[in-house]
Amino acid sequence: MRVCITIDTEFSIAGAFADPARRPVGAQMVRCEVGGRSQGLDFLLDCFRRHGVQATFFVETAQRYYFRDDPMRVLATKIAAAGHEVQLHVHPCWAVFQHADWPQRVRQQPRQDDLAGRDVASTLALLRHGQATFADWGLPAPQVFRAGNLQYDDNLFRALAAVRIPYSSNIGLGVYNAGLTSYQLYAGRHRRHGVLECPVLSYRDRGTHLKSLAVSSTTFAEMRALLEQAYAAGLEMVVILTHPFEYVQSGDEGFSQLRRHALNQARMERLCAYLAAHAQRFQACGMAAAASQPLTAVSSRNPLLRVRAWRAVCRIATQAIYDRYGRWAQVLDGAIARLRMDRQHGTWRGAVRAWLARIDLHGGRLAAFQLQHPDRVRRVVFVCLGNICRSAYAQRVAERLGMHAVSIGLSTTTGAPSPESALRAAERGGEDLSAHRATDIRDFDIQPGDLLVAMEVRHAQELQNRLIARHDIQIALLGLWCDPPTPHLHDPYTLSDAYFDQCFARVRQAVYGLHRTLARSGA
Repeated sequence: MRVCITIDTEFSIAGAFADPARRPVGAQMVRCEVGGRSQGLDFLLDCFRRHGVQATFFVETAQRYYFRDDPMRVLATKIAAAGHEVQLHVHPCWAVFQHADWPQRVRQQPRQDDLAGRDVASTLALLRHGQATFADWGLPAPQVFRAGNLQYDDNLFRALAAVRIPYSSNIGLGVYNAGLTSYQLYAGRHRRHGVLECPVLSYRDRGTHLKSLAVSSTTFAEMRALLEQAYAAGLEMVVILTHPFEYVQSGDEGFSQLRRHALNQARMERLCAYLAAHAQRFQACGMAAAASQPLTAVSSRNPLLRVRAWRAVCRIATQAIYDRYGRWAQVLDGAIARLRMDRQHGTWRGAVRAWLARIDLHGGRLAAFQLQHPDRVRRVVFVCLGNICRSAYAQRVAERLGMHAVSIGLSTTTGAPSPESALRAAERGGEDLSAHRATDIRDFDIQPGDLLVAMEVRHAQELQNRLIARHDIQIALLGLWCDPPTPHLHDPYTLSDAYFDQCFARVRQAVYGLHRTLARSGA
């Protein structure tokens, strides 16, 4: 079954229609930079690269009526260069900016962003403008179209057929439902007015409530359950929806106060890892590649899938709590930035965890994770979560010192490379991670005499719980060899270059300390 992760890549009016003094937001809506690092587009591209996922970016083109310097060109060509499909997306509201009297036009007709109910000629002009934009950008002509706000009607499909765009993904009934009988499409591939429509998967989560499958509003457990159901139902493809700006939390319409949305990033990471781990059943590919497959007797299957109501309740509660937490955290993030926590601890969460770990250390609660028998160590196994940053760098430093060392991750995709940010930081620290590939603990053979060296207290505790029956191995915290002891070495992944350098410096110092300890014991 083909799985199409689709990313609507667009800019924001940002309240300009309500107040013409405001300015639309351009590239920041896509890049979503936090602390100098892109948590939107670059996060997605890096995640897809590490897990071998091809995605489809529906790139909005009508924004050129406002952004005359064409900032989307650079973003679209970057996406194409990364091997992903770039397809056409249009929000018609941008077209009003071609008129000098646009504020008056908006007041007279507030619903500028509706594609449903628009005449064919107007829609044709928007589509041809989009096709011309792709040609100007040097991109292949778009083969798939997605309407802004997932709006649709017969005229839209007639216009698509007229400009010879053969495929579309306009329908997501959990987002917009016109009530038209012939467009009650939940899944599958369906021909409408000569165009093959591939809707975003819609499902029921409680009672008769419809939702469309979007990363920002569906837990990983729900996504996994829906993929399994779709596979069992014999569906040929599933379409998933997301946007770059969903991977940050914003404190204002101008997108100037941002923080990383860890919940949504974790969902995307887990989804991509799941697809990679089950590639024999799920092929992550572009929309055009999936839609262009020959039609079969099952192509038009249109099942309405369901997830359990209790999962929906848990999701709603989790998102409400995280939203509140995010608003509070943005305030705290600002205060911490003033205290220069970025360099020292990466995030306020890193600062809190470091503080709690020091309390545990001074209270004697980390005694179990201090090396007791260095003379019994036969191999050092560095452990973190993803095995692409901290443990990978520790392994390289240790190997250069002549230590017998390997590294693994507690929750990763075996074979995943280190991100570009880690490669650059390692190079600044004198090491090369370009050849490194992650290893998940499930794919690793723990041997007698192994010393498992964790980066965080919770990692050490998880190892302890997993390996409780093993008495021939030892578990320790790498940061205890720092000066001063730093039992929590916070994950630098997606954080600033300054914190990457600080983290890797601590890792390097600790590995040198561990090497001295083992050398003194003769291990």
